[in-house]
Amino acid sequence: MFEKGQKRVIHEVAIFYLATGGGAVRFAVHTRKGLGGAVDRNRIRRVFKEAVRAEAGVLKRLNGVDMILVPRKGAVGLGTQAVAKRLAPVFLKVANPKEMK
Repeated sequence: MFEKGQKRVIHEVAIFYLATGGGAVRFAVHTRKGLGGAVDRNRIRRVFKEAVRAEAGVLKRLNGVDMILVPRKGAVGLGTQAVAKRLAPVFLKVANPKEMK
């Protein structure tokens, strides 16, 4: 995915994605040790997963995309609503590749 897919980066997260040609949208959250201890990394994972679920309406526009979300230092301490607010525009750009520039 990292070699064949595309990448979008905002301050709080790097998103790697690859169109698979149809089907469900799949996503994973990968946290590095640099973000904190195990408790902190698990909290970040939970927040990001819930934020993605909160953006289900936007995700319906994505047809057959695999995504890996890699939180960055700026994501530490953010809540679910804040993360969802930051992810929504990126998901829209992934859904409409003609608007990406």
